[in-house]
Amino acid sequence: MKKPPICLTGALIFQLAFLSCEHNLFGPDSSKVVERQVLRDYQYQRNTYFFLGDIYRENYRRYTNDLTHFAIPGGFKIDGESVEVYKAAPGNDTRFPGESIAGWATKTGKFVNGKFPKDVKEGDSEFGHFIRLEKNEYYVENNLGWIRMNNAVAQNDILAVFYSTQDSTFGGIATQDTILLKLIKSRNAHPRIATANLEWKHVYKLGSRNIDPQGFDIKIFFEPPSGLSQETDDSGTKWLQIFGLDRRDRNGAFSPDGVIDLDPKIVDLFNGELRFPDLRPFDPEGYFVGGQLAPNLPSDKREPAIYDTTNQVVIRAQSRFFVEIKQIIDIPGAQDTNQLEILRKSWTLASGPDSEHSFKNKINNFVWYNPFVQVHINDIYPNVELNPNVPNRVNVLRLDFYPDPNDFNPDPNTWGGVMQVLVPALFDQTLTKSIEIMVQGDRGRLHIDLGAISEDVIPNGRLDTEDDAAGLSRNGILDPGEDIGIDGVAKPDPPELNFPRSMFAGLGKSTVPYDFWDVNNDALKTVDEPWSYDDWFYSESNVTEYIQFDGTGSIIGTENNVNDQGGRRPDTEDINGNGFLDRANSFFRFSFSLSDSHTDTSLIVGGNPDNPPERGGPWKLYRIPFDISDPGVQIGTPNPTQIEFLRIWIDSFDNMEQSIRISIAEITFVENETN
Repeated sequence: MKKPPICLTGALIFQLAFLSCEHNLFGPDSSKVVERQVLRDYQYQRNTYFFLGDIYRENYRRYTNDLTHFAIPGGFKIDGESVEVYKAAPGNDTRFPGESIAGWATKTGKFVNGKFPKDVKEGDSEFGHFIRLEKNEYYVENNLGWIRMNNAVAQNDILAVFYSTQDSTFGGIATQDTILLKLIKSRNAHPRIATANLEWKHVYKLGSRNIDPQGFDIKIFFEPPSGLSQETDDSGTKWLQIFGLDRRDRNGAFSPDGVIDLDPKIVDLFNGELRFPDLRPFDPEGYFVGGQLAPNLPSDKREPAIYDTTNQVVIRAQSRFFVEIKQIIDIPGAQDTNQLEILRKSWTLASGPDSEHSFKNKINNFVWYNPFVQVHINDIYPNVELNPNVPNRVNVLRLDFYPDPNDFNPDPNTWGGVMQVLVPALFDQTLTKSIEIMVQGDRGRLHIDLGAISEDVIPNGRLDTEDDAAGLSRNGILDPGEDIGIDGVAKPDPPELNFPRSMFAGLGKSTVPYDFWDVNNDALKTVDEPWSYDDWFYSESNVTEYIQFDGTGSIIGTENNVNDQGGRRPDTEDINGNGFLDRANSFFRFSFSLSDSHTDTSLIVGGNPDNPPERGGPWKLYRIPFDISDPGVQIGTPNPTQIEFLRIWIDSFDNMEQSIRISIAEITFVENETN
């Protein structure tokens, strides 16, 4: 018989929040439990959502009858492509001297009397060393004027923006080495400063994502000075209705039924968030539905301290409401998955997987990137109900391969791939039972290598890095003259894709007009040594062009990529940062075909088979058994407690005359399989 599942208690969640579990409701052998979580009124989500200005905050308070927000008036509508987000953290100037820029952030995003501010004033003007964040680190809602950070910013960080509207531009003016930005979060901001109201205070995290609506419920209780907690006010009206969370019955009619509305504009089950309509729900400012002011809390129940002070003693003394969240969860699947990073900058060019897949038959040209236009969640997960007022698009990792159409005798082992170093918390995979990967594409064979993997991308037995390219000692900083790519050759790429490798064979490195991988370390070009194709190119005027066909360069280039996001650090083969070149190869390999006619379709357990061709075609969720006892998956003597690297690569392309596109939405280690 299974042991009953163990449930965590509140010390791991919040100081005054708790979790409890009831496992016996589904039988002693069931892994399903009812989880009850309690959140105090002051435990709203912090430092994640921000308005870009007061005008957008004021507009947010106005809803249509179905709780859809009115779009901002035309003159204030934000040009979404213009938005840049900057963060200043203590020590940026010394830790990231090449990436950070000194700057002032002001509440107006404008100069003060034509000049930079003279002094720091919290809420009005802040000075710091700012780093521009990658666009996939946040979401911009340009119709309503707010942003959502993918990861909450620290309390002592400054957050600032540059953006344009139809009528004006805010920030972005630089004088020599100083930039001007629009302030949206001060460092250690006090609730009463001018920009404090730009942070959202009406969103509560529900403790998990992808919540099953079956068995899900939320209640709100008031704690009187004595006696039991109350779910209703003195007239018998439930607090859910008073807070605007219960407006309809189960059939959708405007008639409160005592149960929270599973309207995705209120309860976002996919992202695991609860949103109150009022921006300060427990000390309401008021909001309008269909032009009418909605009912709100009576004055004797209001709690301004939870928004207007940082004194925790005062806040807890005034706190009288709590939210009880109930959901049915499957314990094996609730805390037993580890999803891997798919952002472009987390990946580098893969080293050769084996002797049959080496630099000699590496595909000449391919790129990986996160498409500027993100993928709609329902394209991947068609049954997820979404809130139209929150981000409904996600990043995917896209790999585009460009075989040589003029190669009439192609090598069947032609390959291309990427790899990344994992965080130490993921090294031990002894409990993993399967790997789940959501893929779009039907050509090629996909391989997943996990373990100790060589970093020797240019397989010459030495550490190739830009950090010493200028003849200086390695210091982790991209010094002048070092941005020449990891091949160490400051020359252009060949003038076209799939330029013949045999050209200029036998000539010396100084004579060959293009840069190449000197694998033999003899300074001579051989017929097998590939061209580097490492020139960097990306233009914000054409955000969907990731590789140049007329000319040279791509978004993955390491030469002259100082202006790439995060490009002010030296490119290097040493991706785990231990100071030397790891060359060991001892890993587990899991492979499967992407062809829709292959028997490996038996591994597909989900996805969206009906996604139309114009949006890339079907998404397929493959579940790969993590059977490490099988000698067939072992390369060398891999150790499941030392999974430091991940390499994903493709071969067995069926048609070398056409480009191949593979997209990946998620890669997850699963410790227990669920239905």
